[in-house]
Amino acid sequence: MDKKLSNKIIRDIKQKILSGKLKTGDRLPAERELAEDYKVSRITIRNAISRLVYLGFLQTLPQSGTFIADFKKEASLELLVDIISTNEEVDKSIFPLPCQHELGLVIFTSLFLS
Repeated sequence: MDKKLSNKIIRDIKQKILSGKLKTGDRLPAERELAEDYKVSRITIRNAISRLVYLGFLQTLPQSGTFIADFKKEASLELLVDIISTNEEVDKSIFPLPCQHELGLVIFTSLFLS
């Protein structure tokens, strides 16, 4: 159950980032506040944040908090594949043109190989 809740939170935060509701440099609320908002334990929030940090969506700074990372500049192939596999609406304007080109190549490749 904890993993399902964590995945739901991950999808929700990713959707907010990809839709442009959360922007690079925005600070996420504290873990305690997120746990209250999502009605889950803090460990579930930590798991979701850890996964989003791993994917490159978030950056955690000790004693400062968790921030939306500049994933557009540091987009890894795994991150691009994760974005493509998201069934949510993606605001393509959040990606610079070179990244849009790479995103298009990844989409084409993933369709061609599947």
